[in-house]
Amino acid sequence: MKYSGTPELFVSFITKGQTAELHIKDLGMGFDVVNLNEGASDSRSTGGNGIHNMHERAKEINAELLIQSVINQGTEIHLYMKNLLNEA
Repeated sequence: MKYSGTPELFVSFITKGQTAELHIKDLGMGFDVVNLNEGASDSRSTGGNGIHNMHERAKEINAELLIQSVINQGTEIHLYMKNLLNEA
């Protein structure tokens, strides 16, 4: 909402056995994922530290983070978490 300019945000959290999925979608202004992945020098294109930190935090919990975005159409973020109930 702060960066996307969207009036709406959709969030879902789904659990299936030992896995969980968090999905977040907005209908905001989106951004260029290609430049984000190539490390463009423009801070708006690279997502600053926010996107980088999201990926790092996902790694810390052994999760997979997928970000899809289209300029002027919005952004979708998917976080896939596995083995939530590891038995020692």
